[in-house]
Amino acid sequence: MAVLDIVPTRHVLEHVDCRLAGRYFHWFFLSQPAELPETLIGGAPPSEPLVVWREYADDVRGHAVDAGHFLVEERPEETLDALRAFLAD
Repeated sequence: MAVLDIVPTRHVLEHVDCRLAGRYFHWFFLSQPAELPETLIGGAPPSEPLVVWREYADDVRGHAVDAGHFLVEERPEETLDALRAFLAD
């Protein structure tokens, strides 16, 4: 299985504590009126999704792709190259 996404939302919500809420604060504001979420998301800290995915799977490999949330649309060739390399192993 290849996953082209971020950490599972279920995992985040099941493990929310003060530290996690501080790192993922933007998710709690997505239901707010326009412009507030966008303003807050702009300062979101980076996360370590591979660490979390290792709790769910044995073969976890990956690297960051310089893109926004829709990496397949923003960096299609780089995404395809990484996916092909993963599936070839």
